[in-house]
Amino acid sequence: MDIWPRQLRGQGSRESLARLFGDLSHPLRLAVVTRLLSVEKECVCGLARSCRADQPTLSRHLRILKDHGVVADRREGVKVFYQVVDPRAAAILSCIKIVGPDQGGEHLKQEGP
Repeated sequence: MDIWPRQLRGQGSRESLARLFGDLSHPLRLAVVTRLLSVEKECVCGLARSCRADQPTLSRHLRILKDHGVVADRREGVKVFYQVVDPRAAAILSCIKIVGPDQGGEHLKQEGP
């Protein structure tokens, strides 16, 4: 069974998908990708504020996301803007949003006698 919409099929191997899950498993990288999906693009200083991260730490994680093809950057004057370019990241996060991160499996617990 293929869980990906037709337009996302064939966009990489299991290894690249596993790497994407790894990229999204770090709290700061998850915050960055979530933020970028909500605003389409943002500069490093804006990401640092919205993600509550210092710039050196944020830059290190942005480099990982860029090297893995999750985000891309573009210079506009003195600012560098980032945006999500891997459509699988949006698909994964939309699934998480539908399920809801705060449900915690409460709906799966059985009522006791």
